[in-house]
Formats: sequence, C-alpha cells, structure tokens
Amino acid sequence: MQDATGALDSILADINELPKQKSAEFTKKMSFLLSFSLLPVVNVGVIFTIIAMIREYLPALGSHNGAYIELKQAHIMKYQTYFYVHIALALISVIASFFCGAAAQPVLLGVAGTYIPPVAVLYAKGKQLRGLQQSKDQ
Repeated sequence: MQDATGALDSILADINELPKQKSAEFTKKMSFLLSFSLLPVVNVGVIFTIIAMIREYLPALGSHNGAYIELKQAHIMKYQTYFYVHIALALISVIASFFCGAAAQPVLLGVAGTYIPPVAVLYAKGKQLRGLQQSKDQ
C-alpha cells in the first residue's frame, strides 16, 4: 500500500513540476525575443514570433495554476516595461533625426518607424494578459 502511495506522490510531484518547467522555458525564450525586439528592423520580424509564443501559451496563461499565474503577472510587467522602452527608442530616433544631416534623417525616421509595430503588439498582448487576469479574479 505504501508503494502505491509513494508512486502516486511521485506522479503528483512530476505533474506539479511540469508547469514550473514550462514557465521557465517560456520566460527564457520570451526574454531572448524581447531583447532582440530592441534592435531596429529585426524587431519587426521578432514580434511575429512573440505573437506566436503568446498564442501557444495562452491556455496555460489562462489557467489557475500558481506557476502560470506568477508567469502571467511577471510578463504583464515585462511587456509594459518593453512597451515604454520601445516608445523611448522611437522618440530618441525622431529627436536625433532633427539634429542629424539631411542624409541621415530618413534613415533615423525609418528606424523610429520600426519601433511602432512592437509598441502596438506589446500593448495589445499586455492588455490581453491583464484581461485574463481580471476574468480569473472575478
């Protein structure tokens, strides 16, 4: 009887460990992608991968599991931070375009333009995760 109980406890421990592993995997991949989203031009391509990852993990992020709730809360804050960083980078590029020569101005304005899609996506995905959190709180 104790062998069966021990085996069941082991299985339950493995089941409880899986969300933690998946959360760590998601965090690692998302941190890498968000870091790359800071690079001009590359960020437009990376944002599609970010959208796909969030779509893939959305059922887990909407669950009541403690590991996924913590993951969701951490990434809401992370998306908000990167949202503001992207806005700052776009503004810096626009301001720099006013101080540079006429030849550099279109390039800097183009660079500023590449930060707009990530800003929109990070805002939308942060809002989506906040919506999941609020619907679970009710």
